[in-house]
Amino acid sequence: MLVMGGALKDMANFFIDLGAKATYATAEEIIHELIGGPQLMLSNEDEEVKPTEKQISHEMFSPFRAFYFGKEKFDRYRADYLRFLSSLQSFIGVLREYHRGQPVSTSNAVLFVDMHISNKLPIGNFSPFMNAQDAVQLMSAHKAKGLEFQAVFVINCQEDVWASGKFRSQFPLPSNLPIAPAGDTFDDQLRLFYVAITRAKRLLYLTSYRFDHKGKESARLGFVAPDETAPPYFSTESIELEAMDITPESLLSQSWDARHAAPFVADEKALLKPVLKEYKLSVTHLQNFLNVADAGPRAFLEHNLLMFPEPKSPSAVFGSAFHSTIQRIYQELKRAGTLPNLEQVKEWFRYFLKDGRLNQRETEMLEKRGIKALEVYYPVKHDSFSAEDKIEFNFKEQGVVIGSAHLTGKIDRLSQSDTEMVVHDFKTGKAIASWDPSDPYEKIKAWKYHQQLAFYKLLVEHSRDFGGVKQVRRGVIEFVEPARGSLVDLTLDIDPAYVERLTKLIEVVYGKIINLDFPDISKYSKDLSGILQFEEDLFR
Repeated sequence: MLVMGGALKDMANFFIDLGAKATYATAEEIIHELIGGPQLMLSNEDEEVKPTEKQISHEMFSPFRAFYFGKEKFDRYRADYLRFLSSLQSFIGVLREYHRGQPVSTSNAVLFVDMHISNKLPIGNFSPFMNAQDAVQLMSAHKAKGLEFQAVFVINCQEDVWASGKFRSQFPLPSNLPIAPAGDTFDDQLRLFYVAITRAKRLLYLTSYRFDHKGKESARLGFVAPDETAPPYFSTESIELEAMDITPESLLSQSWDARHAAPFVADEKALLKPVLKEYKLSVTHLQNFLNVADAGPRAFLEHNLLMFPEPKSPSAVFGSAFHSTIQRIYQELKRAGTLPNLEQVKEWFRYFLKDGRLNQRETEMLEKRGIKALEVYYPVKHDSFSAEDKIEFNFKEQGVVIGSAHLTGKIDRLSQSDTEMVVHDFKTGKAIASWDPSDPYEKIKAWKYHQQLAFYKLLVEHSRDFGGVKQVRRGVIEFVEPARGSLVDLTLDIDPAYVERLTKLIEVVYGKIINLDFPDISKYSKDLSGILQFEEDLFR
């Protein structure tokens, strides 16, 4: 009889629990917990589940994330951190493409991995962490079609590489029957070689060798081995190793570092240069940076710049489906001139929810929750829909600049008069009753909502389409799920003094992001007072 206790028992419960979850959870959810991510909780009411209210089904958490992606790894072994991260991103990326449009179960993921292993299929890692902007790209001539590079090296210009006949039939066809496998004729070989050498914009290097690695003599490719009557500029020269005044051992020693250098740059500034070059700050990014109650700058770095792969949370999928449903209502209103009936709206919601690729259990729970909310929301809001409203307006190409900070964002709804606009944001989850709630968790939510509406004011008033024409004095947080049977709209008269402070804060945070300066926040309390103190310290 085996009696387990302590850490061994926790490990057993961990795998038993994951084994049970694997029967209904998606592969991404299982991988998330195997790596060491927090358990994903589903709430019927709250937009986010309070940390103090999470129901933990097992006591153990995988140490992989802390070991491979912890603060110490990033600070001291950054090259390893980025290499592990890029590998994980690549795997999750191709897994998301597998069974596109449908949830990928754990059994699907196992089959996916087995298929790649049995067929020796590589998963390409095209992450910027492994492919710096100025990195050397190794590819076949076929793969290079349509591309151009400043310098091209065509290696192994040998007859048995480029013009090999080893795959040709042992029984050649009659000369009066000119049929041959594609790519197997002299013209095909010459055409492919032409593709390779014309990829070069400025410099072209062709390399060959006299003896292969087994010491066997190898003929140079005829395309680059002209006869004696060729013009002088086609002449070739073979340089013997002895003529270089260096021994083979010394040459190997000198080239060792170059031949065995890691295939990426460890400097995160160089790696993130392409991201930061076009970087625009959104209100979500701003708040992720400032929210010291939830890891602050490090969370921003990990999730918004390094893009650590994580499955969509149920609350995020639910919110996205509800937003898409409202947007679809407006599209129908503008197209047909009339509003759709409630049953059609419900059907749209089901479609958008399914597109979130959650597991079936979560999808069913969220569907019931969403249908229940729509049955209250749509009849109440029916008459407020206007074809003049702008829905899901994207400011990405609006050229919004505050000081040196480039801003972006998407506003759920813009209602307007001749000179004024009101910004609206739709919120799923439990409503807060005022801008000054007593609950510590709701205080942070109120801080987010207040800052969000003021940020939207800046987007509108500094945009190409509305700047200098429209002003924003009010914002509304619209809670789309009823609280005790009624819908709550939280209206804010946006204070100019608050906007002025926010403007300065945006410039400071944007500057720190561009300079990859992520302050230590360990001294701040994990509540609203800690957030506000961090904001004040950023001004110093």
